[in-house]
Amino acid sequence: MPPTAEPYRNQGQAPWVIVQVHHQSAALHTSIVRELVIQPDVTSVPGMPDSIRGVMNWRGKIIPNIDLRLRLGVPAAREELNELAAAITVRAADHMDWLKELEDSVTEHRPFTLTADPHACAFGRWYDTYQTRNLVVAALLRKMDAPHKAIHAVAERVEALMGRGKFEEAKQLVESTRETSLARLLDLFTNFEQAIQESHRPVAVIVNTCGTLAALTVDRVQAVEPIDPSTIQPLDDRGVESYSSVIRSIAQRAKGAGLVGLIDESQILESAACLSAPPAS
Repeated sequence: MPPTAEPYRNQGQAPWVIVQVHHQSAALHTSIVRELVIQPDVTSVPGMPDSIRGVMNWRGKIIPNIDLRLRLGVPAAREELNELAAAITVRAADHMDWLKELEDSVTEHRPFTLTADPHACAFGRWYDTYQTRNLVVAALLRKMDAPHKAIHAVAERVEALMGRGKFEEAKQLVESTRETSLARLLDLFTNFEQAIQESHRPVAVIVNTCGTLAALTVDRVQAVEPIDPSTIQPLDDRGVESYSSVIRSIAQRAKGAGLVGLIDESQILESAACLSAPPAS
């Protein structure tokens, strides 16, 4: 049996590595962390549990790579990014359909019934709430605001022209919007999809856990900081059922930074034992 991990309360004020996994924070004690590296290529191994991405080469040693997202029971980052990209594709189609419906209302001399409010469409509701720390993605989002609002604003102008019987002029306005504001928005949607895929740079935390080397894939490293042992509590003591065997305790971060789940060293390799990871030297 692997040696038992040192109890949290005996680890004093030594620092912890705080990582982000999905929308939550987790902490690894620095006593087991060997290195932080940008995630290298991983070779898949057939028949492994979902949380085992495969094996990777670290300084000439082949070690298991564990996706901490999947180990904690949350969606894999690539799956989440693909869903976001697919949603953007749908929003692009929505706006092409929206403008086509506006054009049809002019051709058929009937009222336009879709929303002219840029905050009320599906993309507008998403845009108003989506947040990202990625500067490239954030810049692309800001560029979307003007053409998106311009597309919706054209509905009132078209209806005003129709009200004066200027149907041909209204149709020309729709076509002009398709070639300018809509084309610009669709181009930004495409760039956004590419940016979110290319900007995903997960981090591999190389750990020496219970005498064995392994790599944990996390979204990013937030900080390296001490945690006061007096703030550590088992989840059971708070009446909360642990959402994963890997995290059984939580602690309070310094300066009001919130709670963080503490990763139990002894549980990291539980599902990776069959990979025969090399012992730490």
